[in-house]
Amino acid sequence: MDGVMNGTRPADAQGTREERSEWPDALDGWAARAADELVALSTRGELRLPIAEAEEQLFLAVARRLEALGVSRKVAADMHGIAVRSYQKKLRRGHRSAPSQSLWTGVLGYLVREGETTRERLVTRFRRDDRAVLGAVLFDLRRTGAVTAESDRPDAKIRITDIGRARAAALGLDGRGPTT
Repeated sequence: MDGVMNGTRPADAQGTREERSEWPDALDGWAARAADELVALSTRGELRLPIAEAEEQLFLAVARRLEALGVSRKVAADMHGIAVRSYQKKLRRGHRSAPSQSLWTGVLGYLVREGETTRERLVTRFRRDDRAVLGAVLFDLRRTGAVTAESDRPDAKIRITDIGRARAAALGLDGRGPTT
């Protein structure tokens, strides 16, 4: 009992001491592999897919598997490091929420609908977003050939390219649903 009070547990209550000492290394390895796969998936074909959506899906998948094993929501919340009430809210939110959209996909979708705009109108349209992030998104879209821009002046024309239209179609931003 004393071991539980001071933050440690006897070996038989939580696996062997050797198994517990392997946990951080195993977790680091898994996280690195998962990060590599997620980054590859979210940047495939120079697309920029919202990673937040993947995080939500992972949370829900883990929650479902814990529930299938008979782990109570109280314990599952503790395993996630959050309060039970927050855990339950996150579960409800995840089950009903629409896929999240990154600023990158938002700008690309806007340009598909507009065809052409000015930097000034784009800044106005995305006024609630961080201007530096918006600038980085525009830079990335220009660098990858999805848009063209005459200059960095506020009245400069920004146009979607055929490459941008193809990427938007792949993401379902053109109103026709995602293509594979």
